Amino acid sequence: MLHAGRPPAFVVGADAALIWFGVMLCVNMQTSFLHPPFGFALFYLRGVAPKEVKSSDIYWGAMPWIGLQAIMVAVVIAFPITMTALLDAPVKVDLDKIKIEIPDVELPPPVDLEGTAA
Repeated sequence: MLHAGRPPAFVVGADAALIWFGVMLCVNMQTSFLHPPFGFALFYLRGVAPKEVKSSDIYWGAMPWIGLQAIMVAVVIAFPITMTALLDAPVKVDLDKIKIEIPDVELPPPVDLEGTAA
């Protein structure tokens, strides 16, 4: 059996393997936010939920989402091409013609917190 990090390097090349690894890292991090011991999302929900809602209700409510995340982890591992298929696609946009304009925003004068005028 091959290590989970090896298939993308063999299938799509070294640069694509780094992209695959980054996606894999993000999917795993997202999964870690949904379950203890590091279930930050669960702790946030506990903080804003009414007192009548038990922590166990919140944990059981997160189970379907954890299942979906586990499926996503399996898809990312089994089919690395899903993250890297478009890397070799030709660019259809002329990047030299892209222009980003940021409008100037007039800000109000700063507030004098000391109470003294300059």
